[in-house]
Amino acid sequence: MINIYYSNIDDAFKAVSYDLCLNRLPSNMSEGIRRFYKETDRKLGLLGKMLLTFQLHHYNLFGILSLSNIQLNEYGKPSFYYSFEFNISHSGKIAICAACIEGSIGIDIEEVKEVNIEEYKEQFSCNEWYIITKDKNPTSKFFEFWTRKEALVKAVGLGISILHEIEVINDTIIYNNQTYKVETIFINDKYKASIASTGKEKKIKIEEVLFDNISNIIDKL
Repeated sequence: MINIYYSNIDDAFKAVSYDLCLNRLPSNMSEGIRRFYKETDRKLGLLGKMLLTFQLHHYNLFGILSLSNIQLNEYGKPSFYYSFEFNISHSGKIAICAACIEGSIGIDIEEVKEVNIEEYKEQFSCNEWYIITKDKNPTSKFFEFWTRKEALVKAVGLGISILHEIEVINDTIIYNNQTYKVETIFINDKYKASIASTGKEKKIKIEEVLFDNISNIIDKL
């Protein structure tokens, strides 16, 4: 089972104080968030960590693991180095966090907006580019394929330099002798999102965190 939590920064920080939540994070993590230039990026960064904390509670790992245990590999992928995998993404006003107990996962979300897709042509195979450009909505298809690529790259954990090497037309992809499952998931009409994972095919549960219980939120940080 892959558990996915997502939330909107406008809803989240109407319900709970941004400063109060930020101050509950490990100091190195809160300082990293404060360095973001844009307020929206700071809120998205914090919301992603809040959703990860919710995941630790969901899997009964809060107290066994904490945000201060997170380490980065040489390519910048965060991990607890424990039998619990997670990945965070954010775009626009939505942060999203996926987690599972076994296997590697990656998730990506992108706000669908006008973009010059020609600038990214080299990151796609000829087959992918043909499908994108022949679609009735090339921009939407571009973001669908882009999130599939980003999710897979994050699951692989080798950084974005391999983005152009992988083709994501099919749902089953083999890279470096490892089999990955890639699936596009629905959040809402304004966003595209995809999840990639290793191991046996997993059911996916998606839940919006509404932050309607302030005391419950603070207790979980």
